[in-house]
Amino acid sequence: MARRSGNKRYDARVQAATLGVTIGHVGFAAPIVIWQPKFRAILVTADLTTVDRREALAHALAHAQLEHSETVRKARAGRESRQRVELRVYELACRNLIPIAHLRDALARYTSVEDVAGWLQVNPDTVRYRLQYLSHTERRVLTPDIVNRLDWYADAKYPLPVTCIWTNSAPLPAYRKLPEVLRRFR
Repeated sequence: MARRSGNKRYDARVQAATLGVTIGHVGFAAPIVIWQPKFRAILVTADLTTVDRREALAHALAHAQLEHSETVRKARAGRESRQRVELRVYELACRNLIPIAHLRDALARYTSVEDVAGWLQVNPDTVRYRLQYLSHTERRVLTPDIVNRLDWYADAKYPLPVTCIWTNSAPLPAYRKLPEVLRRFR
C-alpha cells in the first residue's frame, strides 16, 4: 500500500488546540468517539488503528466546528434529523482529512482507491465519499481526466442492485449486441 512521507497531513491535535478542544483516550470496549460540547472534550477509544483514530477525531472535531450551526441547533430542538447533522459532519470531516490539493496529488500518482487512501492515510470509503461530494470549485480543480483514472466507483456503495452502463467511451461486449436487441423492440 502506498505511504505518504514528507507531506503535511491533517493533524487532529493541532485542530483541537485551535478549537480549544481537549482529547482523551479511553479504554472503551467498542470503537467509539464521543463529542462532549459542554466540556469541549472528545473521548476516543484508545486501541484504534492510526487511520481509524485520525478519522474518528476528524469526525468529532467536525462536530465541534458545527456545534453552533443552524443544522445542529435545529436538531437539538427536534426540528431537524440527527442524520442530516451526521451527513454534514461526515462531509466536513472528509474535507478536513483530504484537502483538495492533497487529493489532486494523490490522484496524479495512483489509480487505485486503496493506494490513494494509503497515501492520504484515510480509509478507502473516505476517499470515495470525498470524490462523490466535490464542490463546483473542487470539480474545476480535479479535471475529469484525473478523476476518471481512478477505480473509485469499483467498490463504492451503489444504490442500484445492477450496474448502469451509460457511456460508450470504452468498448463493451454489450454494445455489440445492442443494435440487435433494440431491433426486437421496434
